[in-house]
Amino acid sequence: AFADGEVWLALSTYAEMFPQDSDVQTILRDYDSLMIRIYSDAPAEEFFQWGMMSAATRFATTSDAKFLSFIAAQAQHFVGQDSDWSPNDNTCPMVEGLASAVRILSTQKDADEGLIGRIRRRIDLEMTKNRSLQIRPGADRIDLPGGSSLASPKLASYAGAFIAGTDQPFTRIDYTAHCISAFIELMLPGDNTQ
Repeated sequence: AFADGEVWLALSTYAEMFPQDSDVQTILRDYDSLMIRIYSDAPAEEFFQWGMMSAATRFATTSDAKFLSFIAAQAQHFVGQDSDWSPNDNTCPMVEGLASAVRILSTQKDADEGLIGRIRRRIDLEMTKNRSLQIRPGADRIDLPGGSSLASPKLASYAGAFIAGTDQPFTRIDYTAHCISAFIELMLPGDNTQ
């Protein structure tokens, strides 16, 4: 599911940048249909953020309503779902998908305001938590659940990075990259979620 979504986003971005490449446009039309069919039938959390960014890109470049319908259905499915993550985990990837969805859905004149409101509330909830997972400049400890903490004199050298969660106090570049991407998605035109 990760690979399907990443490939779809790469092809969608390429097609947006090089619309004159008819071979990629043809391949992408088939891939669009395949991704929508597979993940409409079996939504996958691992696909969600990539799929929403891909479908949003495709809708922006084609105005094809099938992408809008797919975005709405996927957002509806995932906005209220508890994921495999614990409530203490970094959920920036989920927010990437939700932010892409709300950015596109909120621009529609017949938008489902109830769904948009639920997406915005979930984004606010998740990003409040995610922001708390960022290592601050000068930090030398991370507070953990149950009153314990992790102390390290090297922690400050990771300032700006995001940890995996309070139950998993380690960094990986992808956690930070997903959080930065989520912040960017939230700042793009089309929605005022902050």
